Amino acid sequence: MGLFKSSSTDFSVSSRQIPPSKRGKNVVIGFDTVNKQVRILALKGLDWNSGALECFDYNGQFLSDEFLAEFADILSRYLKLTSLGGANVYLALPDNCVAMDDISLPALSKRKLQETLATELQKFYKSYKDLQFRSMVASSNKQNVVYCMTIVRKQYLSNMYSALSAKRINPKFTSFTSNCTVNCALQFKSSLRKKNFILLDVKEDRTNIAYVLKGHTASFAQVMLGTQHLSDKEVLQENTLYDHDVADLAILNAKERAKMRALTVDVDENQIVSAEGDLNNMEQALSVYDTVTQVLSDNPHAEANTVQQAVSEIVNPDGEQDEEETEELQPVQPVKKQKVFVRKQPKKLPKFMLRPTPETAEGIVYENFRMIMKWALLYKSKLERIESLPRIDSVVVNIDSNLQFVVDMANKENFNTFELLTLPQPVSRNMDLVGALFTGMFNKHCNL
Repeated sequence: MGLFKSSSTDFSVSSRQIPPSKRGKNVVIGFDTVNKQVRILALKGLDWNSGALECFDYNGQFLSDEFLAEFADILSRYLKLTSLGGANVYLALPDNCVAMDDISLPALSKRKLQETLATELQKFYKSYKDLQFRSMVASSNKQNVVYCMTIVRKQYLSNMYSALSAKRINPKFTSFTSNCTVNCALQFKSSLRKKNFILLDVKEDRTNIAYVLKGHTASFAQVMLGTQHLSDKEVLQENTLYDHDVADLAILNAKERAKMRALTVDVDENQIVSAEGDLNNMEQALSVYDTVTQVLSDNPHAEANTVQQAVSEIVNPDGEQDEEETEELQPVQPVKKQKVFVRKQPKKLPKFMLRPTPETAEGIVYENFRMIMKWALLYKSKLERIESLPRIDSVVVNIDSNLQFVVDMANKENFNTFELLTLPQPVSRNMDLVGALFTGMFNKHCNL
């Protein structure tokens, strides 16, 4: 089960903690499932300037048979470029391979707690025997104990270790992306090691979000908003950056089903064009079209002769009708209209709810950054509704140095709810890889 009791405040380097080598070669193998890349970072000790990052593309679904074959080929190509002899290898799996959960149990003795926890997990997870669980005590009082669980399929680890061992690579530690990112933040900003905070790692095409409870990774999420959306040209609206969400599709489908209940008829366009050619002015031509539309709206099941009669009353008010046209006109079959979803338009808010349009490039970038801030506020609000969790102290943002001014602008607005903090910049672009080096020091319950 991997149950253990650890102090949430002891972060000193002790015999239980294994820091990375300061002189030897350190290699981190990570995965980017969004861009489908295997990323390998090699360092000489802890010299960040000597880091060499290699990226290899793959096509198959992660951990599928196709991927494992591609991964073996990628390792072969990388070993031709550099030798891993004597290197300390760390493995960082993607977040979508891992699940995190919390379970609340009544306060019992340590032995009974472990037995009760195992029973509860077997009840909640039908594939209990196929899963690996790691746990820590998130909070406790006289009435109950809350465990935070890290869960992964054993088959995932077995397949990955088999692929690595075939190349004689044995990982020293294995963790996942969000936990490695948190470890990196704890290493480079020691004041966070006892804090409760939300970590935003803003990358180019996405933002990784992690909730940290007293220095321990408790949950994670991902938002597809990154630095590429922080434009200085125009203020963007989030709902226009992606396809219709589930709620929008439900409304659209309901409208389409309502339209399908009515039988629609079509009128030959040549007939209306011919009538327009016989009229002397555009007003009479428009009245023909309006009359046809009115007849169809009043009687959706109207036949073609009814429409023809309404048109003839305007074109030939004396009652004269072209017999040839009457004979050629046939009942029109219902026409199925093709569904066309137009591009989503920005929501129109009342004027008093709109923020003033910024006049500077920095102001426009900040307004776009507020889309990411919104997600941090939503997660903060949801977490604060859980009474067993402590209050969040701050939101920590890792972003490129040329965009750090947005954090200062956010703090100047003085939300009075939390403070936005930034991290040192030596490894800001690869926190998820560099943080794997510290998996022997922090968040050991999240190691796989």
